[in-house]
Amino acid sequence: MDTPTHRLAGLRESRRLVAATYATTAALAADLHDALATTRRLTRAVGAPAPPDTPRPRPTWDTHALRLAVASARLGLWTLDPVTGTHTRDATLNRLLGLAPVETTQPFDDFVARAHPDDRDRLRDVFARAARGGAPLVVEFRVVWPDGTVRWLRDQGDTMPRGGDRVLAGAVADVTDRKRLEDDLRGSRDRLEGTVRERTAELSAALDALEAEMGRRRELARRLQTAQEDERRRVARDLHDSAGQLLAGLSLAAKAAQSASTPTEAAARLDDVLRLADAAGRELHGLAVRLRPTALDDLGLAAALGQLVVEWAGRAGVPAEFQATGLGARRLPDEVETALYRVVQEALTNVAKHAGASAVAVTVGVTGHTATAVVEDDGRGFDPEGAGQGRLGLVGMRERVALVGGTLEVESSPGGGTMVIARVPRPGGPPSL
Repeated sequence: MDTPTHRLAGLRESRRLVAATYATTAALAADLHDALATTRRLTRAVGAPAPPDTPRPRPTWDTHALRLAVASARLGLWTLDPVTGTHTRDATLNRLLGLAPVETTQPFDDFVARAHPDDRDRLRDVFARAARGGAPLVVEFRVVWPDGTVRWLRDQGDTMPRGGDRVLAGAVADVTDRKRLEDDLRGSRDRLEGTVRERTAELSAALDALEAEMGRRRELARRLQTAQEDERRRVARDLHDSAGQLLAGLSLAAKAAQSASTPTEAAARLDDVLRLADAAGRELHGLAVRLRPTALDDLGLAAALGQLVVEWAGRAGVPAEFQATGLGARRLPDEVETALYRVVQEALTNVAKHAGASAVAVTVGVTGHTATAVVEDDGRGFDPEGAGQGRLGLVGMRERVALVGGTLEVESSPGGGTMVIARVPRPGGPPSL
C-alpha cells in the first residue's frame, strides 16, 4: 500500500542510490586517471618490444612496483599497435574478460570478439577514431565471459610514443556494480515518476469529480428552488380556487342568514353556512395533509403511506395494493420518511396523469441497512432514456432521494408498465448502491 511513509522511504532510497553512484563514479574516475598515468610509465619502462630471439630484460624494481599498484587496483592494462593490430593484455585484463589471468598478445579482433555483440561496432569505432586522431579514448561496453556471464567494463586510453612509433595504451576497470547502481537508480526514478504521474492523474480526476459534483449540487439547488416556487404557486392556486371560493360562499351564506326575514329561512341559510364551513374545513385539511401529512409525524411511514394509497385509489378510481415489511416499531429518520413518502406521492400522481393503469402496487420496507419504496403499475409505460430529463416529476424524485444519500431507479418500456424504486441508506449503514 502506498502511503506518505512509503513515498518518503522511496525518496530516501533514490537519494542513497544517487550518492552511491556519484561516489562510485568519482572513485572509478580517479582509479582510471591513475591507471592511465601508470600505463604510460609502464610503457616507457618496458620500452619497445625486443626481437623474438632477444631475451627479455629482467623487470626493474620500479616496474614491479607499478605492476603491483595496478594489480591491487584491479585495473587491466593493454597496448595496441595500430599498424599491426597487435593487442597486448596483462593478466588482470584477461581476468576481467573471464579468461585465464596471464599476459597475452592477441590480434585486436580477439579483444573485440569478447565484447557483447551489440557493442562490438561501437567499440571498434571508438578505437579507430582514437588511433586516427590521437584523441583520448573513453568507452563503456559489455563483455561476455566464456560461461555466458555479462559484465560492464570501462576502457580509458591515449596515444603515446614507443620507440619511433606511436601506440595506444590504456586501462580497463570493471564497472558492473556501478551500472547496477545506475539501473537501480533509474528504476527508482522511473517508479517515482510513475507514482507522481499516478498521483497527478488521481488528483486531476478527483478535482474533475469535485467540480462535477459542485456543478451538480448547484444545479440541484437551482432545481429545488424552482420546485419550491412551483409548490408555492400550487398552494396559492389551491387556496384561491378551492378554499378561497368556499370561504367567499360561506361569507355570502352568512349574510343571507343574517338578512333572512323568517326563522325558517334563517335556519335554511344557516344550514348552507354549516355545509360550506364543513367543506372549507375538509379542503383546508386536505391541503395541509398535502403540505405535510399529520399521519407521517404521528404514526410513521407505513401508516401514512397506507392512508395515502387508500385515498389515492378512491380519487383516481384505480385499484391499489399496499404492503409494508421490516419497519416494525422503529421509526426511520424524519428526512428519510419524508423523502420516501414524497417519492411514492409523486409516483402515484404520475400514474394518475400519464399511465392509464388498471392496477397499482406500493411496497415499502427495510432490508439490512437500506430502506426501499417501490411503486409499480401496469400502465402504458415509456422510454426512461428518452424522457428522463423532460419529466420534472422524475427529476424532483431523484433530487429528493439524492438529498438523503439514496438512489432512484425507473424501470419502464412502452406498453410494459413502470416500476419506480427508491433506495435510501439507514443511519449507520453503508451507502446505497
